[in-house]
Amino acid sequence: RKQSDIWVSEDVSFQQARQRQDLACRQRVAAILLELKLRHQHRLGVRAELTRIENMLLDLEGFGSSRDKLHEYDLRLAEAIQDRESLLAGLMQATSAVRGHIQEADSNTTERARELEALQRIMEMQAKKSQYLE
Repeated sequence: RKQSDIWVSEDVSFQQARQRQDLACRQRVAAILLELKLRHQHRLGVRAELTRIENMLLDLEGFGSSRDKLHEYDLRLAEAIQDRESLLAGLMQATSAVRGHIQEADSNTTERARELEALQRIMEMQAKKSQYLE
């Protein structure tokens, strides 16, 4: 009887630890998804700014500004576009990394669920064994 109480106690402790781990994994996935959302919003902002800059260039061309000013503006615009493309590439890499973290967290959660099911089966078998022995 004492041994079964110990087993039950150990199992309860194990289940609580597993639940804490599952909660931690879920919270980690939620944080990763939030970060992914924020990076996506930032990327959309960068794209909108690029569109605004292109429209400004078109407006400048429409005013017939001097060639030197247009050339200088074009150089600055090209530099800004290059900077934004670098930023966008970094964001894409970060997004890819976040997706990898999400997949890893999902895999860990799935594995934990499998382990939990296996432990539940073991507990059922132990309960049946205890009933049989009594």
